[in-house]
Amino acid sequence: LLSACGGASSTVDPLVPTRIIAFGDGLSAVNASGIGTYTIQTGETDTTVASRIAARYNITLATAAVGTPLDPLKKGFSYAAGNAKANDVATQITGFLTDNNSVIGSKDLFIITVGNKDIFDAATVSGGTTAVATAANLLADKVRALTNAGAKYVLVLQPLNMARTPAGASSGVTSTLQALSYDTGTLCQSFSCQLTTALQSYYPPTSAHQPVLVADLMAYFNLITGTT
Repeated sequence: LLSACGGASSTVDPLVPTRIIAFGDGLSAVNASGIGTYTIQTGETDTTVASRIAARYNITLATAAVGTPLDPLKKGFSYAAGNAKANDVATQITGFLTDNNSVIGSKDLFIITVGNKDIFDAATVSGGTTAVATAANLLADKVRALTNAGAKYVLVLQPLNMARTPAGASSGVTSTLQALSYDTGTLCQSFSCQLTTALQSYYPPTSAHQPVLVADLMAYFNLITGTT
């Protein structure tokens, strides 16, 4: 999100978004008033991942729906819905592009949170590794659809370690959930690794501005859940 400094005399040009548009699951789902629909803090408008970031720019997200163009007078929108998976986010992104004629501002910031439900469902069926890879590649394709349409700032937050969530800890498939959440060896079978690999194929390393930033919060989440 920030231009890299090339030296001591270089300047940093931080992004100040014109709009913030979120896609994803319950981590970014809000209602028409901007209140998170899957949080316990029911009276606040900055309790989801996307709305917390938006609040830094004095923007309040409101729910958006596929099939309805965005209100040009507003600055914050969320298509996110509880239990959404990668294919649901693909529908959200496709709907956004279709409904708004792919009109994207040069300083629009897109935030994507998804993968948690894909991992959990994949861990409870056979062929889970393949299912996770399919979901991650689908998401990467839709991220590219956004950038092909003109998006210059896309923030993708990797899923949590589902093995350390309350549902995961009592699921009976904890080891599988951990393997599909992140890789500890040389294998690349997790959602995070599969998604990162797919995105790297679309956006190879370069000194030029890259439109996609992937934030892997796995270590941070592991630290929190390991010390409480």
